[in-house]
Amino acid sequence: MLKIFAGTIIANFLMIIFLTVVLAGGLEEDPGPEELVEQAESTLDESVVEPEPVVEPEPV
Repeated sequence: MLKIFAGTIIANFLMIIFLTVVLAGGLEEDPGPEELVEQAESTLDESVVEPEPVVEPEPV
């Protein structure tokens, strides 16, 4: 009897944790195609800074 009661309490505790996680972070919507295109365009618009090639002096 005590094992069943303890199992029920543990199951309820896990359910509360699961629902808390779902409500806290699970309600975010996936980005639509338009948002993905906007993100790609914004990364393409950023100026690309390329490092200058290092010219090693020739040994004399």
